[in-house]
Amino acid sequence: MSEKTKKKLWPKIVAAVLIAIVLLLILSLVFINSILKGAVETVGSTVTKSEVSIEKVKLSLLGGKLRLAGFKVGNPEGYKTDEAFSLGQILVSLQPSSLLSDTIVIKEIDIVDPALTYEVGLGNSNLGTILDNVKSFVPEPDPDKPEKEKPPKSEKEGKQVVIERVSIRGGKVRLSAKLMGGAALPIPLPGVELTDIGKKKSEVPDDEEKLGMIEAAAVILHEMLTGAIKAVGSGAKDLLKGGRDLVEESGKAVIEGGKTAVEEAGKAASEAGKAVAEGGKAALEGAVEGGKKLGQGLLHTIGVGSKKEDGEK
Repeated sequence: MSEKTKKKLWPKIVAAVLIAIVLLLILSLVFINSILKGAVETVGSTVTKSEVSIEKVKLSLLGGKLRLAGFKVGNPEGYKTDEAFSLGQILVSLQPSSLLSDTIVIKEIDIVDPALTYEVGLGNSNLGTILDNVKSFVPEPDPDKPEKEKPPKSEKEGKQVVIERVSIRGGKVRLSAKLMGGAALPIPLPGVELTDIGKKKSEVPDDEEKLGMIEAAAVILHEMLTGAIKAVGSGAKDLLKGGRDLVEESGKAVIEGGKTAVEEAGKAASEAGKAVAEGGKAALEGAVEGGKKLGQGLLHTIGVGSKKEDGEK
């Protein structure tokens, strides 16, 4: 191939490459939401070991905004309620340029109105089971274990993530209807706020968490589930105390009511007794008076007859 021919082909090759890149970018933008949806569902299912589904994912690359709606986590095997928890909305603010680097920088994650259902199972609860699954991905080693038993630091593959702030607000935990005999008032979930997830803890080069998406998700879910389980314990205690107080107040009311009823019955019996005594006295006096009058009448009648008989003689 001559140099002249090569010079003519180069512009065509460059143009073809540019067209291919543009098409890939367009396709990426068209399917980016579906790709993200699948990725988030995969990460969630891996961390919780339960089925995770999302209704809607919307990413704005220029604005650096990501919105997830209808995030639901199913129950582990063996539990009967429809789902373990759902996150009403997840609003993410990120640094768009970081998507092309090794570390994705997320400025803020705002989780709004999470709704959790607490169901008791054999020796554990649904939230407790999921929490146990999540713990295996939390990077912090157990401080109670000897140094030799702690897992060694490993170089994580793939993109890392830094999350500057996480906020969880407006959540509620509902005890399963079966546990409460029908229905129960939801227990408020304490707010959660985390900062600097995945950031260096000091100036030491190796002193860095280097979190991947799975580990970062585990850290957030760990805090939320721990708070929910604590809230259930505190809320159940308050419900029991309230029930005990209600029983005590009801008992007092019954005792007071019984005492009042006895006193009223005693008064009524006393009044009735007086009425009977007065009535008997009146009846006796009436009978005596009637007897007197009857006797007088008889005597009078007998006397009149005697006089008539004497006159005739």
